[in-house]
Amino acid sequence: MSSREAKLAECRRNQTRWMEERRRANDIQECLGELMTHQCQICYELMTPPHHTPTLLFPCGHTFCDKCVERSKGKEGKKGKCPYCRSAITSSAVNHSLKDLIERFADQKGKLEREEVNHLDDLFPKAESKEAGGQGAGGRGEGGHYLASYKSTSMRHKILLNELDDSHKRLQNIITRKVGVKSMKEILVKERDEAEKKRKDLEEELALIDKHLEEQQNKQERVEEEEKGMTQQIQLIRKTIDNVQGELEKTKMLALGSGVNEDDLDCK
Repeated sequence: MSSREAKLAECRRNQTRWMEERRRANDIQECLGELMTHQCQICYELMTPPHHTPTLLFPCGHTFCDKCVERSKGKEGKKGKCPYCRSAITSSAVNHSLKDLIERFADQKGKLEREEVNHLDDLFPKAESKEAGGQGAGGRGEGGHYLASYKSTSMRHKILLNELDDSHKRLQNIITRKVGVKSMKEILVKERDEAEKKRKDLEEELALIDKHLEEQQNKQERVEEEEKGMTQQIQLIRKTIDNVQGELEKTKMLALGSGVNEDDLDCK
């Protein structure tokens, strides 16, 4: 083989390798585009288990990740409403067909990146992909991609409008509660002021009672002191009377003994 032929063969091999790499990059990008269409339209997370399992709502048939469905139930009540169409949710279940499709595309993307396969058709024939997803990765086309992107954005827009409406309603509820709380606070402040006034009046009354009580205590102490003094005085007088009585009897006997008539001893 001549040098020219060798160079041509090398160029063909490089061109073939470049085309394969370009095709693989396009396939990876196509897988990414397909996976992007299966993001939850509320949190924008790819709906893959176990943290963002695709959950089908009944009866409307819309699908969101289980976390956002549970959060919607928490906001709306026990069963909640669909974030998109606002239909009451009667029940929900894992969307197994969508779950399997997303997992297959995610696995396909990984195999393409690891070069375990050459292109999409090695994993999913176009007919199978279309049957599984409604519009397969191999048959989407540029127009189909834009259409899916538009529908996804439109759905997200409506969900945000619904969320804004719900937020306004919750804000109105909060404002109503705020008015109620403010009214109750005003009532309690008034009652507290009245109770404070009563407390001050009671304190003044108590202080007055304490003052009178102190005065009466002082009086009681003085009266008790007087009583004690009078009792001592009475005891002293009695003692003195006893002494005088003895002296009187003694002098009477002496007087009678000296010849004094008893009638003369009468001091009346």
